[in-house]
Amino acid sequence: MKYFSEYKYRLISYLILITCMVLLALFPLPLVFGVSISLAAFIYLVMIRLYGFREALLAAVILTLLSYFGGIGHSYMFTSVFEVLVIGGLYKVKGKDLFTWSFVYSFLLIIVVLLLELLTDIITLSANLVLFLLFFFIVSTIFASLVADMFCDYFPYLKSLNKFFPNKEKLYFGQIISHLLILAAITPILLIILTHAKMLEEDVYKEWEEKTIAIENRLQIKASELDNIEVQNFMLDSDLEKARLKVLLDPFVLEDRTTIFVLDQQLNEWLRIGESFHYQIGNPEFLNGYITVLNEKSTIWFSKKRSTLGNWTDARYIGHTTYLNKDVFVVMPTEDKVIEVLNEIKFYLLLSFVVLIVALVLGVFTNFILTKALGTINTMTREIPNRVESNESLKWSSSSIVEFSILISNLQKVSNQIQNMFHQTKKQNIVLKNQTEQLIESESQLYLLAHYDTLTKLPNRRSFYEKVTERIENDTVTKFVIVFLDLNHFKQVNDTLGHSGGDELLSIFATRLSEFAKRYPYVSVFRLAGDEFVAIIDQESTMEIQATCVKFSQIFDKPIFIQNKSIELSASIGLSIYPDDGKGIDQLLHKADTLMYEQKQQRKNEDKGGE
Repeated sequence: MKYFSEYKYRLISYLILITCMVLLALFPLPLVFGVSISLAAFIYLVMIRLYGFREALLAAVILTLLSYFGGIGHSYMFTSVFEVLVIGGLYKVKGKDLFTWSFVYSFLLIIVVLLLELLTDIITLSANLVLFLLFFFIVSTIFASLVADMFCDYFPYLKSLNKFFPNKEKLYFGQIISHLLILAAITPILLIILTHAKMLEEDVYKEWEEKTIAIENRLQIKASELDNIEVQNFMLDSDLEKARLKVLLDPFVLEDRTTIFVLDQQLNEWLRIGESFHYQIGNPEFLNGYITVLNEKSTIWFSKKRSTLGNWTDARYIGHTTYLNKDVFVVMPTEDKVIEVLNEIKFYLLLSFVVLIVALVLGVFTNFILTKALGTINTMTREIPNRVESNESLKWSSSSIVEFSILISNLQKVSNQIQNMFHQTKKQNIVLKNQTEQLIESESQLYLLAHYDTLTKLPNRRSFYEKVTERIENDTVTKFVIVFLDLNHFKQVNDTLGHSGGDELLSIFATRLSEFAKRYPYVSVFRLAGDEFVAIIDQESTMEIQATCVKFSQIFDKPIFIQNKSIELSASIGLSIYPDDGKGIDQLLHKADTLMYEQKQQRKNEDKGGE
């Protein structure tokens, strides 16, 4: 049942992560010019540690299929399978962490890209774009691996996630310090990349718009300088006015391969200045493209209906203005500006990669130093109990780290104090043990004195009262019998044999009573005082009580030999039955004592009559 419950929560959490992965692929974080950061990699990297290699590979395959057939995510999402195969495979075989193996994956990816570039024609992008994408994927994967490691190390310790992630890995101090060191080193650079990339993109848009505005201002100035005849000639499509307009706009197309289109009222091309754009605005090929609107006067035109980085290098910025009765479109290629921005971001990505490598080395080195120092301290402290017990001195190693050296010094002082305290405590424990044993023995003797008769070793009057009180207060006890007996002629034994003979008689008689009680567990015997004894019979049937009393009387059949003299035993006996003869101990004892006394008087009368 427990296994089924764990499997259920494991399956639920896996499906939740799959859903999150798809959503993150659908809504990536835009970076710059069609490049977006997909956080889906974090999910399938987490799956490597939480669920295993096969489950993570399945998630990567699902993501790749959705990317290929459903258009979810970027076109390079197939690299997720390669990531899981390399990073997940190494983690499965070697263990350690994902962050370390992400560097192995990065170097393998560099080798694969170089081989494809040199030996095949698969890669159609320019070298600048390939380098940018390569470093972008490397930094993204390494950072995602780091975050995935931290998630798997720390999040399972949250109580709310215990059901979904029951397995927790041990945390080490050096590991925590390494994570903090790496995060502190890389986070500022990544934040700079995110903010600076967006600023660079906005600056490019602003530069293109400013050029469009400059052309618009120049056209407005020119229009205000025209007289009525020149305006009329322009509207009549005069070749002279075309030439003048071309001369006016030529300086704007020489700098960055700008093309300016002037369209008539039927949106037919009236004038083209510059030849870098081979499409004609308004023709079918142009209309089959994809347009992203920046504002009411600016758009970005793509030849393919997908805003990817490759399409951005072939895209055109199109600014719109008017000149008299003509529409003017300023078309500027985006490739140069896009590559310029990407080269600047590429520098930060390369810097991030170098920082990550340095952080990895420093993290491993820091982890090694801290783990070694803490391991030494752990070994020394583990030896403290054994050395303290054996009274041996412990050799304390020094550390080059000041804080650890102080800690070791303090531990050494504490160890010495513990050792002294241990031996003092050990001596005190011996004394206390002896005193405790004496106290227990004294308590045992006091208990025997309080509850047992010293001569006969039978339970005494106090024990009798406690036993009877227990039976009366016990609701399950409905009936019991008290037998009160007094030895006859005991005084004569004392007179003839002395008190020692009387004591011997009482001891022998008590022994017979004890043996009888052992033989019949429902009978308990006590000595009240002198030659008075009492028994409790836990029986309810009258016949059973009579049978027990008959057996009880057989104790007196055998004589007792004391000082080579045979003494015939006899006793006067009185019985009381609970609750028939009383519900209190005094009532029951009085009843039995009265009957016993009556029997004793009757026996005395019989003895006198016989004389």
